[in-house]
Amino acid sequence: MELFLGLDVGTSGVKAMLVNTTGTVAASATAPLSLATPQPGWAEQDPEAWWEASRHAIRGALTGMPASPVAAIAISGQMHSSVFLDRAGKVIRPALLWCDGRTTAQCREIETRVGGEARLRELVCNPALEGFTLPKVLWLRSQEPAAFARLATVMLAKDFVRLRLTGEAATEPSDASGTLMFDPARLRWSRDVMEAVGLPLSLLPQVGGSSEELGRVSAEAAYTNQTKTGAVLGLTFKPNTADMREAASLEIVPMLQNAGVTVRAFDPEGMGEAAKLLEDGETVHNAFFDRSFKE
Repeated sequence: MELFLGLDVGTSGVKAMLVNTTGTVAASATAPLSLATPQPGWAEQDPEAWWEASRHAIRGALTGMPASPVAAIAISGQMHSSVFLDRAGKVIRPALLWCDGRTTAQCREIETRVGGEARLRELVCNPALEGFTLPKVLWLRSQEPAAFARLATVMLAKDFVRLRLTGEAATEPSDASGTLMFDPARLRWSRDVMEAVGLPLSLLPQVGGSSEELGRVSAEAAYTNQTKTGAVLGLTFKPNTADMREAASLEIVPMLQNAGVTVRAFDPEGMGEAAKLLEDGETVHNAFFDRSFKE
């Protein structure tokens, strides 16, 4: 029976839950998190700690489960907390959390720049509050200019975990609405607000529907989150030409099968990722590959 994985990236921990097609909870696990308070009123966490806790929680939920593929993953998480990434997707500094209160001056700056609180509410349906994401970006610009100079992407907690799972930078309207940069009425990033505060829209990820597919689990993420037995994150590999299919079936698939991997379907691009793991001396155990690549 197929399983569905839910992840909740909280402030005190990450919880993973597996449910089956009838909605019955099959297993769950929680990995704890801690937060840092460098100064009174400040609250920070390392985004990589969210990813590490997610990996532990996923493995904990999967351990001991029967060998069933995980068909889909849904992620929720703490709102507002700011993840600052450079062009290589590396974390620049610890995230400023939703409960961080250092940005009062930046909130007043936002109101002034957009033309007052009423205008801000018209643009993004919210007043400027310290917990929101935009004031944190302006704080980085004014207080840590060297870090800001490296900034290429701003995202939120659950979206960072999705980035590590899939390689895709994306968010959805419910989380985006708490950034002070998103227009909930028009379901798009607010160009007016971003221009008023002097920030480019290119800092922000694509926005998809809350129940939309916003990425596919990568081969690397599936490998690093699996357990030696039981259910694993899934991938499907589909070749798009006869030559590619023949090459995969004659070379890559047998190598994976000899290593103990169960292969249902395959795509040379994805298989190349898995093969690289084996060439580097890694071992893959009982993997189900359920990912579809666009042809």
